[in-house]
Amino acid sequence: MNGKDGINGLPGRNGLNGKDGINGLPGRNGIDGKNGKDGEDADVRFVDIKVKICECEQQKDGSFAPKEKEVTVKAIANKDGSSSNADTIKADYEAIYKLSRDACLAKNNDDNYVAIPDSWLLRPEHSRPQAIYQFREVGSKPGENNPPKYTLTIPHHKDHGPDVSPFPKYRKGNWEIIYVLADNSKITIHAANENEGMKILEAAKLLIESSKLSNGYLSKSGRVESKVPMKQIEVECRIVKFWDKGRQKDKPKWVKKY
Repeated sequence: MNGKDGINGLPGRNGLNGKDGINGLPGRNGIDGKNGKDGEDADVRFVDIKVKICECEQQKDGSFAPKEKEVTVKAIANKDGSSSNADTIKADYEAIYKLSRDACLAKNNDDNYVAIPDSWLLRPEHSRPQAIYQFREVGSKPGENNPPKYTLTIPHHKDHGPDVSPFPKYRKGNWEIIYVLADNSKITIHAANENEGMKILEAAKLLIESSKLSNGYLSKSGRVESKVPMKQIEVECRIVKFWDKGRQKDKPKWVKKY
C-alpha cells in the first residue's frame, strides 16, 4: 500500500539584520604639485607700414588745399610676421588724416581766421616783434562777407595799432616786392603790378620802427612766373595782431579790427 503524504513544514524564519560595516580609514593627502617652467619671452619684431598724412598748403591765391603725403611708421608683429597691429595703426592714421583734411578745407570758409607769427625757417623774424595784417577779398555782391585769409607780415612794427586801417584797398597778384630791413628782416608783398605793390610798401614803412628802416633796401620788384596764373583780386584790411616777442608767445599782445 502507498504511504500517506507528509505534513507541510513550518514557514522559515526571517534572517537577522546585518551589522553596519566598519568606517574606512581617512584618505591620504595628495602629493604636492611641482612648480611650472618659467615662461619664455614673447618673440616680437617691428615691421614698416605705409600710412598717409595730410599737410595743409597755402596756394598762391591765398586759399588752402590739403596735400596727401605717405610716410613710414612702425607696427608690432609676431615672430613670423603673420599677425601685427598694422590695421589698427592704419585706421588711426586714416581718422587723423580725415580730420586734418577737413580742418584745412575749413580755412577757406571760416571767418574766424587765426594769424600766427611766421616761423620764417631761415629768416630772422622768428623771434622779433611783428604785426600780421589780415586782408579779405572785397565782395562783388552787396553784403558779401569774405574771410580775412590773406596776410601781410610787418617785422619791427611799432608797439601800437592804428585806429583806422593803414592800408588802402589794393589788388593782389603775381608781382612780388621784397624789402629788406637793417637786420635782414623782410617784408614781402604780392600785388597786381609794381605801382600797387609800392603803394602798400610805403604804407607799411610808416608802421616800422625808424631804426630798422635805416640802410633798408628794395631787394626785389618783379613778376613771379608760374604755370598757373595767380588770380588778381581786390582786398581790404580787416584785422591786425601784434606779437612783441614773435613766436616766443602764443597770444598776440594786442589786436585791432577794422
